[in-house]
Amino acid sequence: MVNLERITATYAQSITKCIKDTENNGDNKITAEMTENCVTKTLGILQENGIYASFVYMLSRIKTAANLANHKPESHCYIYIVHQLITLLRDPGTQNLGLVLDEVARNETPIKKGEIPIKKGKILSYVSQKLTNTIDDVLIVHKLFEQTLIFARYGAKALKPLQEEGTN
Repeated sequence: MVNLERITATYAQSITKCIKDTENNGDNKITAEMTENCVTKTLGILQENGIYASFVYMLSRIKTAANLANHKPESHCYIYIVHQLITLLRDPGTQNLGLVLDEVARNETPIKKGEIPIKKGKILSYVSQKLTNTIDDVLIVHKLFEQTLIFARYGAKALKPLQEEGTN
């Protein structure tokens, strides 16, 4: 039996980790409110329009820059979300879900952490060709991504008061 709660919670925590990772970046820091906003928008698109549309949206929000330091905080936040959702599918726990991802797809890395420039075409190709093979794959991946984003939204919400205390 696969514990989806643990798997999705782990990746949700990784998404909200972007807040901690950038707290010393001055004007480029990712706030809890910004993370909650990015996650909520992505979740809404996932629920209304599906997996591919949510990736198109996130990738459209990532501005091209020479390196990660030059990205606007919102772009950096979406990079974290994209990276964590794709990495989630390669988690050993998801291999028992019956996803029809072949071995190449499981080991394929369309994005590496902090990779700049982000290869948007490669990611969209991966999503359209590897994640939507069967209706079962679509339903499983949709559920995993939805639960991860819901947990990330609550995690960011929980961090807002802590971040506000730190600024006072």
